[in-house]
Formats: sequence, C-alpha cells, structure tokens
Amino acid sequence: MSEPAFYELEGIREGETFTAEILGKIELAEAVSLARYYADLWVSRVRLYRVPYLNTSSTPWAADEKVLVDEFAGEPGRRIEPREDWEGQNDWLRRVFGQER
Repeated sequence: MSEPAFYELEGIREGETFTAEILGKIELAEAVSLARYYADLWVSRVRLYRVPYLNTSSTPWAADEKVLVDEFAGEPGRRIEPREDWEGQNDWLRRVFGQER
C-alpha cells in the first residue's frame, strides 16, 4: 500500500492540455484507476501527476512542482460503466469541498 499523496489529471486533446480533475489526497493505485477511468470516459489521453498540495486556484503548477506518474490513453468505443465506488467519491467530495456530485 502506498502513502496517500495529492494527484491531478491533465487531459490532452488535439495537442492542447488542460487540467481535467483534481483527485485530492489518495493512494497511487486509486489515482491510476481514476486516470484510466477518465481516459476511457473522455476517449482522450490523460497524464497523471503527483503534486505537493491541493491547488484549487487558477495558477498553474511550475514545471518542477508536479511529477509525472504515467500517461494513459482512452479506448474508442469502449463502454464505460459507472465506478462502483461512486458513493465513496461523494463522501470524499463532502469532506473536501462540502458538496456532492
């Protein structure tokens, strides 16, 4: 089991990048699972980064502040099932942001 850390997903579409999801403080296995899920959901490439803290501002990370964990590509035409732990996501959203999805 890995030590929980902060993670962020960056989406890649038509050569442009954008911050897709702030995953929060979770374990690496869960971050990888979420990255693969979003890559398939969006049929897009995503990069998973480990970041020093939860950044909710519009200020982008400096290049030396985020560490690339891995990059994933979505599979066109793959049927995406809802995540089984969605209720767990709601608990996490309530804890961190005080809201539900």
